[in-house]
Amino acid sequence: MSDGFPVEAPRSFEEFSACEKLQEALDPPVPAVVPAWHLWELAQAGAVLRVCFDGLGMAREPLGLVLALSQGTALRAVLYGVRRDLAQPEEVFGAIVAEIFSQAQNKNATEILWPFDPLEPRWAELFLEVLGAEARRYELRRDRSGEIRYLRALASLPVGKGPLPKAWKTAALKGFFPVNTTRPAPGGCGSPPLGTSI
Repeated sequence: MSDGFPVEAPRSFEEFSACEKLQEALDPPVPAVVPAWHLWELAQAGAVLRVCFDGLGMAREPLGLVLALSQGTALRAVLYGVRRDLAQPEEVFGAIVAEIFSQAQNKNATEILWPFDPLEPRWAELFLEVLGAEARRYELRRDRSGEIRYLRALASLPVGKGPLPKAWKTAALKGFFPVNTTRPAPGGCGSPPLGTSI
C-alpha cells in the first residue's frame, strides 16, 4: 500500500458503485462498463479487485483500479486503469502495479498478464519498456462480418523478484504519462545526404 494513495479492496457496496462510475473515466478506456453487482460477485468468487483511493476516510474516492482473475499459474488483469484527469497518474498506477504484484505472490502466481492495445504507443511503451514485460501472445476477435472488434497483446510480467522499489513509481512512470513521449531519432534531424530518396 502506498502512503499517499492507499490500494485495497472496496469496503462497501457504495465503493463498488463508485468503481462502476470510475470506469467511464479510465485511461485506458474500457470497452464496456462492468456493473457494481458483477464486480461484487467476482470479488466474492475470488477475483482480485484492488482500488487506489484518494485517502482513508469514509468519503474517499477511487482514482484507479485493477480487476484480475486467476488463469492457470498466471494472474490476468481483465480491467485496469487510472482516472484521466489525475495530476499524479504515475503515483497512482505505480501503487496499483505494486499491489497486484503482492497479490500475485500471495496466490503463488508465476506471472501477471496485462492485455493492452498494441496500437496505443503509450501503453505499449509502459508494459514493454518501462516494466520490461514480454508480449509473445495476442488475442484477436472478429464479428460475424469478419471485421476486427478486439485486438490485444498480452504483456507477461514474471512474479518473484520481490517488491518493486519505491523510486520506481516516480522515476519509471513519470516519463510515461506525459502525452508527448516522442524521442529524437539517432543522428538528429539534419538534412538527408544528396541523392537519398525519401
